[in-house]
This record gives sequence, C-alpha cells and structure tokens, in this order.
Amino acid sequence: MTSSDIAAAALRADYLNRLDQALARVPHDLAADLRIELAGHLDAVAGGGGASPAEAMQAAIARLGDPEQFLAELIADDQVREASRGFAPAPLLRSLTRRAAVGGWRGLVAAGLLLTVIAAIALVLVGVLSPFFPHHVGLLEFADGRTTFGITSEAAARERLGLWRLPIGVAGGVMVWLMARYFAGRIAARR
Repeated sequence: MTSSDIAAAALRADYLNRLDQALARVPHDLAADLRIELAGHLDAVAGGGGASPAEAMQAAIARLGDPEQFLAELIADDQVREASRGFAPAPLLRSLTRRAAVGGWRGLVAAGLLLTVIAAIALVLVGVLSPFFPHHVGLLEFADGRTTFGITSEAAARERLGLWRLPIGVAGGVMVWLMARYFAGRIAARR
C-alpha cells in the first residue's frame, strides 16, 4: 500500500465519520441504507479518476459535498413528518422553523405553514381570552366605526360576535391547526 493509498483511506474514513454524525438524526433503517449508498457512490466516483488515489478521493469528496449540508433537507423533512403526527404545537413550530431555514421550495411552503400554525394559535387565544376581556379581545367595533379582529389595548365600544366569539375562535383555531398539520405531513412526505 502506497502513501497515496493510505491518505485516500484516511480521507474516506474521515468523510464516512462525518456522514455517520450527520446520519445520527435520521431513522436507523434509512440511515443504514443511505450510508451504504453514499459510501458506494464515493468509491465509484473516486475510482473513476486517473489521478493518484488520494487526489481522486479528494475530488470525490468535493463532488459529493459536506454530508451535513446535503442531509439537512432530509433531516428537516423527517422532523416535520414526525412533528405532524402529534398534536402538540411546539414540535411542529420548531420543525417548520428548521425546514424553512433549510430553504428550497419546501422551505417556502414550511414558512407559509409556520405562519398558519401561528394564526391557529392566535385564533384559539382570541377565543379563550375574549370572555375575560370582552372590550379588548374578539371582533371589536369602535365608536368611530373602525372594526378590528384580535387583541387590542384600546377598549372598544362593543364586541360584534357576542358569546359566539369563544366557539368560533377555538373551533376556527383547531380547524386551521389540523389543516396546517395535515399539509405539513404531506409536504414532508413527498420526495
């Protein structure tokens, strides 16, 4: 074994170690398949070069790129998929935020769904808080004719929905939440 072969083996081992660290957040069965496929691809790309083994391995690693970067989208989609199966808003908010940060068209959709989840939480808050603060929360009409929906520090002349604001806010928020949860799972499942 030449020094170039030893250097190539060290580069390969380092790359596969970084790949294993990135795959630690992926489900085990998927991670095992991805590792086998990516290691085979690395060897195939490195074996096709006419340069020394170390240079060929460096070129193959450069071509494949950093495992943390190209697995980020897969990991973010998996987190959204898992969070969309539950009913707690916090995991879905976190996973949609991560997915939006990764980017791409799914990141753009995740940003929209993130705003939808926030709107659902706001609707439930308006519904729950409106009986306690009837002149500050709900569908409010002011003395000067302005109308607003939500929470305001300015006291309104009247609340237009009456006691219907509680079931409308809560039911509307839950429906919007379920819709966002459903679409988050659907978008993350597409490959």
